[in-house]
Amino acid sequence: MQTITSQPFLVIVITLLTIGLIRVIAELRLKNRKKQKRSELLKLEEQEYDPETELGIGAYVTPPTPNQNLIVLTHMQNGLMCDEEMAKYHNIKKLSAVISTLKKKGHQIEYVKDGGRKGYILKN
Repeated sequence: MQTITSQPFLVIVITLLTIGLIRVIAELRLKNRKKQKRSELLKLEEQEYDPETELGIGAYVTPPTPNQNLIVLTHMQNGLMCDEEMAKYHNIKKLSAVISTLKKKGHQIEYVKDGGRKGYILKN
């Protein structure tokens, strides 16, 4: 009778362990490649996006979320002025960026000073 430590059994176990190790290493390398490609794509996107050439003002580094655009546009359509106080209330960090985006989409927006307040309104 053969024991568990017989040579064919050990060869099979070592072969299976080696195959498993090779698969784990291959998976780790694949994940690392995907992370590198993703970071390279993000770097390319950051390099391609230049607000100064796109909008002509250099107001922001990343585009505002569509939700911010909708908040500001709705606020102005209701006849209200968009100013820094309103932006802080709605957690909009770069109001000028949102305004620039809305202007680029064709909305007629005007900068006004009303007493001590400065802000933006929608032209009629």
